[in-house]
Amino acid sequence: MKTTNHIVLDRPWGYAAATLANYKLHNVLIASDNPCPEYQLDLLAAEPVALVTHVTGDAIVRTLYCLEKANYHHPTFDTTLTSAERKILRLVAKGLSNKQIAKMLDINNGTVHNHLRRVYNKLGLKSRVQAALYYLGNWHVLENWQAPAHST
Repeated sequence: MKTTNHIVLDRPWGYAAATLANYKLHNVLIASDNPCPEYQLDLLAAEPVALVTHVTGDAIVRTLYCLEKANYHHPTFDTTLTSAERKILRLVAKGLSNKQIAKMLDINNGTVHNHLRRVYNKLGLKSRVQAALYYLGNWHVLENWQAPAHST
């Protein structure tokens, strides 16, 4: 049986990732209905005891029950992005410039630019703002944009 010491509700979207990055929480159940698979994969990287992706009170209670019975399995998410591209996307969504990202990751500025171009191409995005909106799940404001097949 896995115990849960904390429940982190991802409202507004992005709150859970910021909370997990700023605090050392253990035995966390995360509830996030952010539709971005790359964001969900980043939440799973924090090794929560559970991740609820269809957030309702009933879903959280059912998940707690499954944890008590040791009958819980993490959801799976597909992405066409590499881990390096996902990392660049996450840092762009935090508002970092290419230069800041390059310094933080100790890579060439051109490498950041190339990764970001591939992210745009794979996701059908045109700008940093669109990339941040995509990562934070605010797809409704992306006009004339179709979600990639892996994220639907």
